[in-house]
Amino acid sequence: VPCLELHRSPAWRGISVRGDLLEQAGLEKPETISEFKTMLTAFKEMGVDYPLSLWFDYNNGAFQQDGYFVAAYGIGPDWYKDLETGEVKFGPMQDEYLDFITEMHTWYEEGLIDPDFATRKGGDMDSFIVNGEVGAFWSGHGPALNYLANGQAQNPDFELVQVANPSLEK
Repeated sequence: VPCLELHRSPAWRGISVRGDLLEQAGLEKPETISEFKTMLTAFKEMGVDYPLSLWFDYNNGAFQQDGYFVAAYGIGPDWYKDLETGEVKFGPMQDEYLDFITEMHTWYEEGLIDPDFATRKGGDMDSFIVNGEVGAFWSGHGPALNYLANGQAQNPDFELVQVANPSLEK
């Protein structure tokens, strides 16, 4: 048992979004892939260097075990159990994976994803997040609290909100 909690705790990992930027853009928390793209586009237009950061760390990341975006397509990022059929499947071999990777390619080409995401490490991104160069990113609960405290030390308006993994439809 890795951890016993005496009280209800927040999710351990997930997507954090700059809440202050959401407010400036006049947007609500994104719930769908389309809304996520709208938010990232607004962040880019506001001058955010890296609207979405998808670094790889600890054998995890946006395309790995947690599958923050691929889950919207009804598949897993790796091996998963299909809830409808009960079969074990490999996400990257499913037709839906092409739809997912095509959308991510579009975001990348439009400058919504950090162009160096594949070589970034979590530690590399710390200063980018705290300095306001990143609009949305995945993180653990503990590091997100550190980002919030350090970001607010530099910018009192700096705010982080956590969002659920997006879906294709509301």
